[in-house]
Order: sequence, then C-alpha cells, then structure tokens
Amino acid sequence: MAEIGIQLADGSFFPILSDRERTRKRLILSPAESGQPGARVAIIRRQGEAQRILGELVLEAPLSEDDAPLELFVGVDQEGLLTARLDGGPGRLQTMECSLDTEEPEGFPSAREKPESDKPGRDKSGRDKKKSPRFQPPLSPEDVEEDSHHPRPFHWTVLVAILLISLSLLALGAYGFMTFLGARIVPDLRAASAVVVLPAGIRFRWSRLFR
Repeated sequence: MAEIGIQLADGSFFPILSDRERTRKRLILSPAESGQPGARVAIIRRQGEAQRILGELVLEAPLSEDDAPLELFVGVDQEGLLTARLDGGPGRLQTMECSLDTEEPEGFPSAREKPESDKPGRDKSGRDKKKSPRFQPPLSPEDVEEDSHHPRPFHWTVLVAILLISLSLLALGAYGFMTFLGARIVPDLRAASAVVVLPAGIRFRWSRLFR
C-alpha cells in the first residue's frame, strides 16, 4: 500500500492518505518563511523507500504572515483519480489531477531528484542555463482533517431501496383507491332488498304454485 503526501520545507515526507482510501482531506499550511516570493507544494506517492512526484501546485505570489493560511485539499475518488487543490485566497488557486491506476510516464523525476532545468550547466548553445524559479514550500502542517464538504458516493443499494419504497406506496395508494370506488359502485344487496306485503290469499296461492 502506497501513501500520498507532501514534501515539507526540510525535505521530509508528510503522509496525508493511502492510495486505497476513497476520500478527501484538508490541510492547513503556513509559509516556511515570511515574505517568501511564492510557494510550491509537491504531491508525492511513496511506497517503502521509493517515492515519486505526482505533480506540483505552484503559487507565484508573495506570502506573508498576514495572509490567510493556505488550504490544501487532497482526495481520491472511486475511479482512482487523485485531485489536489491549493487555495491561497482570492486570485490564488492551483489545482491538479492524475490517475493512480495509470502507469507514470518514463523520466518523471522522483522526489529526490532535481529536474534537468534546475541543474547548473550550459545549454547546447554554450550559454549558462537559467535556473527555473522554485518556491519554498509553505509546509508546516497545523491541521489535518476529513473534508466534510466532500460528496459521498451514491450507492446503487440506496437507489433500489428508494424504488421499492416508491412502488410499495404506489401499490398501497392504488389498493385504497380501488377499495373506495368498490364501496361506491357495488350496491349493498341487503340494503336494496324490500319487504313486500301481500294479501294472505295471494301468498297462499303462490306457495301452492311453487310447490
């Protein structure tokens, strides 16, 4: 089982969740240094001693202690899609996503490697390479919690239960309606019977007739 986490300012690994979890978590982050020109959060997948960078979230804006804390959301959905979002307030938002089920592309730098663009030297024309801007991670986690706003998966069993309840209510309503109509349409034979009083002589002749 691999762990998904971030790299702290001192280079250590901070786990957030496992790659088997299907949830989303929220972290509160603070700048490593006041007034740093920006922030870079590396999302790392680690298994044992091996670890790989899945992606990076970069904020190219100065950070100070007066700014609101950075919020990092990391989650994995039912299809194994990892999403990460770094929210530094209005106008400062970075997101990324990648599938944990797909094979990582060859040549993707590990968490311990530096990309070629950051290594000193000269390019093919003989000129000095310019070091790409890198930002110190703001990574001093103060809080890790389950994201209460994360939508829960809708299970098919819930849909079946709702369907069965709806059918039961429909059948009960139809039975009650038909019972009501039956009481109004079918005449009550006992109430419809009438007593006819005939003279004694006629009743006697009828009795003789039907013997």
